[in-house]
Amino acid sequence: MMKAWFVSDSYCEYSTVVFAETRNKAKVAAMATDCCEDMEYTEVRPLRFKAADTMYRGLIEMDWDNVNDRLFLVDHGWSCVEPDLIEECEDCFAHDRCDKYKDFVREIEEDEP
Repeated sequence: MMKAWFVSDSYCEYSTVVFAETRNKAKVAAMATDCCEDMEYTEVRPLRFKAADTMYRGLIEMDWDNVNDRLFLVDHGWSCVEPDLIEECEDCFAHDRCDKYKDFVREIEEDEP
């Protein structure tokens, strides 16, 4: 049975969700992702992410550009690392669920006279 694993880079700036049968296989899978490609095997620390088990659809990694994956990830606290403009957020199909977008809107509303 494939299990979901949360993995982040050494600086906890980027993260991903990979699917593997075991923790060790998750480490190997994570090393093939953009998030962890520069990490050594001993640096990769997968954590079980049971809520994402149902998202497995035959791929090793969840895909931020896939609508269902992004909505799921945003619902679990993910966001773009640093969107530059609120317009970028407004173009995102998950903006109404995104905490970072809500913070942008709140800041704009606070700055208005």
